Amino acid sequence: MPMELECAVKTPAFVTLKDVDGVLRQPPRVVILDVSLKYPSSIAYISFRNHYTHSVTVKYVKEGEQQWQLCTATSVELMPSCHCEQGAEGYAVLGREHFLCPLERVQHLRLILRQPSPHWREFSVKDLRCFGERCQSL
Repeated sequence: MPMELECAVKTPAFVTLKDVDGVLRQPPRVVILDVSLKYPSSIAYISFRNHYTHSVTVKYVKEGEQQWQLCTATSVELMPSCHCEQGAEGYAVLGREHFLCPLERVQHLRLILRQPSPHWREFSVKDLRCFGERCQSL
């Protein structure tokens, strides 16, 4: 049975796009959330509480590597419509059925959160937790 893994969630990075003249015309619609696992681990699932995020893409870095790899084939939809509240504050679990391959010897995760609707000024995920098994040292 998977156990909760020790991890640290870093401060979110807001991706901003500026017009040709360098002026920011709208608030950020993409947030990058990096997670560092205390030990290399095999991840069975990730759970969190949504806060108005429309969709999420997950990437990972394995122990001893530096290149981010795509974990989910496409963005996983958390809200059926980015303009409506349904699913906006629900709990979500991303498990093996969402992953492109087994997540083994993972050291870092990156969640790319998207909310294209201007209706929601702030969006994030809360109470993020990772579950799986700690890998033995090589």
